[in-house]
Amino acid sequence: MITNARGSPAPRAAVVSHALSPQQAKAEAAAILGAFIPPPAAQRLAAPPGGVGGKLDNPIFMSGDPDTVYSASLWKAQGMSPLQVLTWEKAHLSSRFRLTFVGGEAAPTRPGIPGVPTPPSDPYHDASYEFDLQGAGIPPAAEMIVQAASSPAGQTYVRVDVQVSWQPQRAAAERVPAGVTAITITAQPDMNKPHDRPAPVTLTDPARVGKIVRLVDSLPLNPGGGHCSLNENGKGITLSFLGHANSPVLATASELIPNCGGVQFAIRGTDQPILSDPGSFTQQALSIAGVRWPGFNMPG
Repeated sequence: MITNARGSPAPRAAVVSHALSPQQAKAEAAAILGAFIPPPAAQRLAAPPGGVGGKLDNPIFMSGDPDTVYSASLWKAQGMSPLQVLTWEKAHLSSRFRLTFVGGEAAPTRPGIPGVPTPPSDPYHDASYEFDLQGAGIPPAAEMIVQAASSPAGQTYVRVDVQVSWQPQRAAAERVPAGVTAITITAQPDMNKPHDRPAPVTLTDPARVGKIVRLVDSLPLNPGGGHCSLNENGKGITLSFLGHANSPVLATASELIPNCGGVQFAIRGTDQPILSDPGSFTQQALSIAGVRWPGFNMPG
């Protein structure tokens, strides 16, 4: 199990770097892997070591995002336990690296549950640290995971994994069509309160229409497809983009409240790739429109 630095379970999600191409992500991953500082007298290995129960055969976490570059290295550490290796690495890594998750024997010990047997200790003393990169110009998707395990004979081995996600660019055909002069904003009510629904609002002011079109076109693609929570209740807004008031709909953009990290986008009734929302799309759209709907204007 992966836990945060306080030992509580931590949700895992790759954060997307919107600025990188696949080639740049590959170069960035290689550079981050090169920033790992091997312990004194460590030897690099060409393949995962035996004798540690397969602990270091594969990364302990992969995002599953197809737009992610992975890179790894393997080491044999001399005269150090897995926890000593992690402590040493944390002390010697550049200040750009910030410890964000701990796992295995590096995680704080939790009190036992009465009546529940204590699980046996790990004979390989597997432990891991995850580091995110900080600072200007650092891709927010970049992370390094250092995992160490020891054989029954006491020999410690280390696996270093780096992953960097890149962001596909939206094609011109996946943007709001030209010629939009009106936008109708419709509220989708909470399914538990179906009658609590404000009346639709139609904008025709060119400045406001243009701002909302640019807002939608500025949203990057969301390779994860959005991640809704269990309290999703159908509440949200839909923006319909029109050539002029009462004309056929050219495009729609919809988002649930609370936001699921993604905006559904369609052009002339055909679904387009889901767009990524940092959490303020609904608030910005309603603010630009000058609309105040209680319960719909959510803080970013």
